Amino acid sequence: MAKDSVNAARYVKKELIKLAGSLNDFPNKYSKEEYLADEPENFRSVSKWSYKIIYEVTSDCLIILDIFHTSQHPNKIKKMKRQND
Repeated sequence: MAKDSVNAARYVKKELIKLAGSLNDFPNKYSKEEYLADEPENFRSVSKWSYKIIYEVTSDCLIILDIFHTSQHPNKIKKMKRQND
């Protein structure tokens, strides 16, 4: 049972890393992050399972700000943004 859990966690991690790595190809493909929509920066997010990858698209790069578990309160997204300022 525990081994299945470890294998499942590894699979989730691998898939999230793969998704994050693909963001450079089409950084504006996913929608703007709804909880940061009032910010001037180009914050976007993509969800997979119970996780949300929150990232910023700038003129010369893409910055992954957080991988957020969706069971958390969405206000933490705004707090996360302030911590990265």
